[in-house]
Amino acid sequence: GSLDQAEMEAVCHYAVAPRVAAAAALLREGAEGAYPAETATRARRRRKKALLKLLENACRRHFEMEVEMAHRLRCVYAWAEKAHQENRTDSVMVSDDVTGRARYVNLDPKISFKEFREEQRHVLAALERPGEEVAKSFREDLLMEQGKGRQFQELKKQCYQFITATAVLDLIISYL
Repeated sequence: GSLDQAEMEAVCHYAVAPRVAAAAALLREGAEGAYPAETATRARRRRKKALLKLLENACRRHFEMEVEMAHRLRCVYAWAEKAHQENRTDSVMVSDDVTGRARYVNLDPKISFKEFREEQRHVLAALERPGEEVAKSFREDLLMEQGKGRQFQELKKQCYQFITATAVLDLIISYL
């Protein structure tokens, strides 16, 4: 059958949600295995908690923010060929029983699965591999998190160098 835009979005979300949850469970088990409970120190527990929080954030926001699934689904629906209505909006007359007036209501075109798949492969390829997408997002977030500490250390080093150079120049200028 054919689906309208709201139904198509619901189907896509229902198709992605269990696979994202499975990928999250798999990654969570990996984090649990990397930090076993019997050898847990305070630092290891803190690191494990940070990893799990990073994983939850990656799973929660990847398809909403990074892939922009809602926007891309609107694009898929708008650009797909809607053959059953020749890609146009049909109108039907509906009579209101209370007021007795008749009015026209626009029926949006519906999209078939074949039409959806043709356009989805180009616009929303991430729908094919949600587990891989979540793992990539988690990896990128992990690399960003690891880079923050090094970046802060480098910033501190540059600030100390600048302050030292400024102090030396100030001393040289004051003796002249």
